[in-house]
Amino acid sequence: MDNRLAILFTLTAKAVFNSAIFRLSRASLFALFVILSCLVTSGCGRAPSQIGDDSIHVGIITSLTGAEARFGLAQKYGYEMALEEINSKGVLGKRLELIYQDDTSKPEVASLTVEKLADRSDIVAIFGAYSSAATFPAAAVADRYHIPMLCPSATTDEITRQGYQWVFRVCASASDYGRTLVEFLTKLADAHRLAVVYENTQFGSSVARAALEQAPRAGIEIVAYEAYDQGGTDFTPLLTRVKSASPDAVLFVSYLADATLLMRQSKEIDLNPNVFTAGGAGFSLPDFLKGAGDTAEYTISVTQWTPDAKWTGSREWAEQFRARSGYEPSYHSVQAYITLKILADAIERAGTTDRAAVRDAIRSSTLDSVFGPIHFNEVGQNEHQVAITQVLNGKFTTVWPESAAIRPPVLPTPPWRARSRVAEFGESAATEAHVATQVTGREKLLQTITSGLLTGGIYALIGIGLTIIFGVMRVVNFAHGALVMVGMYATYFLFTGLQIDPFLSVLIVMPGMFVVGVAMQKTLIAPVLKAPEMNQILLTEGISIVLINTAVLLFTSNYLTMSTSYAGATFHLGGVSVSKPQLAAFAIAIVITAGDYLFLIKTSTGRQIRAAAQDAEAALLLGINIKRVRALTFGFGVAAAGAAGSLLMPIYYRVEPNAGSPFTLKAFVVVVLGGMGSVTGALVGGVVLGIAESLGAVYVATGYKDVIGFVIFLLVLTLRPSGLLGKSRV
Repeated sequence: MDNRLAILFTLTAKAVFNSAIFRLSRASLFALFVILSCLVTSGCGRAPSQIGDDSIHVGIITSLTGAEARFGLAQKYGYEMALEEINSKGVLGKRLELIYQDDTSKPEVASLTVEKLADRSDIVAIFGAYSSAATFPAAAVADRYHIPMLCPSATTDEITRQGYQWVFRVCASASDYGRTLVEFLTKLADAHRLAVVYENTQFGSSVARAALEQAPRAGIEIVAYEAYDQGGTDFTPLLTRVKSASPDAVLFVSYLADATLLMRQSKEIDLNPNVFTAGGAGFSLPDFLKGAGDTAEYTISVTQWTPDAKWTGSREWAEQFRARSGYEPSYHSVQAYITLKILADAIERAGTTDRAAVRDAIRSSTLDSVFGPIHFNEVGQNEHQVAITQVLNGKFTTVWPESAAIRPPVLPTPPWRARSRVAEFGESAATEAHVATQVTGREKLLQTITSGLLTGGIYALIGIGLTIIFGVMRVVNFAHGALVMVGMYATYFLFTGLQIDPFLSVLIVMPGMFVVGVAMQKTLIAPVLKAPEMNQILLTEGISIVLINTAVLLFTSNYLTMSTSYAGATFHLGGVSVSKPQLAAFAIAIVITAGDYLFLIKTSTGRQIRAAAQDAEAALLLGINIKRVRALTFGFGVAAAGAAGSLLMPIYYRVEPNAGSPFTLKAFVVVVLGGMGSVTGALVGGVVLGIAESLGAVYVATGYKDVIGFVIFLLVLTLRPSGLLGKSRV
């Protein structure tokens, strides 16, 4: 169970203490019961099944849900393929049985899971986890419990620097990544100015640090070194900052969802280094080719293995994997496959399942495999050689080192505007078309303001829905971000299922979400309107958690990505690159905002809503149906949230259950900036927040992007509580 559950229980306790909870209606109490039941059942794991003594049990920790679920799925395919082969012969006359444990892509869960597995005397060894952030603390637990742990894919160097006696790493380390990439950039790409962009996780930091240490030794200057928080929704300020440094090489270190967005937005702002390189992970998955679309072409990435690798049986294994799983193999699958093979071989040679004997057998392993030679050194590191791939014609192709290369790389990378020419005239056009990136101070400022302005339009639309609801009903809707997420899912399925363009889907999503909003107001919100604010907060936060957990149950925690024909389309004006999808989203958001404003000003229903916002009791005396007005108001607010979700999809290309969570806080900032209850204020607040975030990220530091918004939020609350426009009504 996550932090939001803790918050919900805290709020419940406070409400009970104040006797306020007893004022809730029967419907609201039932809703609270459903919320808590969903959370408790989703947060508790299942007890392991009892397995007979004829099996040898192996604990598998991987990410089956959450942000790294794609990698966990790739690992599971590899484990299952190896398991089938091993059990066809048996190990010591027994079958291997895998006990999967989902770490939900969270390091703290992985550590707890290791303890859970290590406490079971029938577990011979543990594998995992996927990410470095989860594996590093988990390895310490395994070593303390004296149980062999094999790490298939975690690359951080720190794992093998702790003197552990029970931990072994099959894959190459982050320093191997850095050394190979720097060697490639020096010998083939002729790079002299490198920008490093990495996610602020243990994996990202390890690979970035390796490049930071090794690049200067090779004569490569680090001109930008930028960290970002995993799962970002807008990288244009960060990429603008990188572009202004004029790098001739860029290194991205990211997992899948961020990898696709980074490449698409690199195209949108016309970032054109001589070469885009990456530290494996998201850039090496087959899903990256699908998610990034044409922007994946020519990207270069370090990899642990490729289907065309020249190791024993590698090509044949890849064909068998495709036939068995129907999925294109990645190095994460073969790492899992060979890890289970190593353990089976070690148990067979040890002649027992005693943990100490199995550990000693693993340490002495010597195998010739599809993953290359297997041999662990004194610190438990398999001395594995990494390679470099380039996406050419939509496929990963090995281009370095020469001993493993299928063909030479295409260098320099063709500029975005010249790629159609390269496709028409061939690779020889790439060198002729490339011009070094030069950004003037004026262009940098204009690009920053433009990006912030376009983002601010979406912020405004999200904020308008929240401010309308508060202005009339005085309800602070903590479910607003979750409703944005519902709109995003609706748009995704309308596009993938019915081929309805995301921008056109607004015409379907808005009416649908309006109906949902009216129903929510009548069944859940109306009963608590006269209750204390604590009850309202409790209920709307609970609705948010139910919506998010429902999405997890229906769609899992994996990212769903989409790509339109105009994805990444741009035009250039005065040295500024403008994203056509983002401009279209901004224009539609402004039209919807203007429509809401005119509706409130010009129509009879709009005037009734405004009257109810100013004085509900007086409006009731004048014959206005307050219940109807409140239902319509909540419906309009939810419809605006749904519309924002639709407009976000062609910009961010992806959706997952927590996709709307960051926008809840941004909506509150927008509403406070513009004035609680003011539609025009929400528009101004959204634009101000978008531009402020963009300027702060580019001219101060990328990590301060969100901080700057909240600083403005606190200043407005302190100096001008009524907002920039000084109004508190619709």
